[in-house]
Amino acid sequence: MKLTEREIQILKLERMLAVQFRRFKQEINALHGDKLTGHEYMVLRILSQNQPQMMSQLAKDFGVTASYATMVVDKLLQKGYVNRERSKKDRRIVELTVLKAENRF
Repeated sequence: MKLTEREIQILKLERMLAVQFRRFKQEINALHGDKLTGHEYMVLRILSQNQPQMMSQLAKDFGVTASYATMVVDKLLQKGYVNRERSKKDRRIVELTVLKAENRF
């Protein structure tokens, strides 16, 4: 099957984006000193712009299910990047915040 010119251009663009994403990921990992996945970085970015934040809102902002957002946040908790605690106003609500570098582990 022969590809159209448009399909060829789309494939080239996909390859270029993959290379750029790999470079971006390497730069992020170099800055943080440990391995962060692309999704972990995006969650940190979303949280840093609007915190404290509830898991349901984070999932909505990130465009994923609450269970997937929870999985990513759990990994960030293990790495010491975020904190999860009950709201002082409403104990049913769990709030997420980004930890400052001096508060990590």
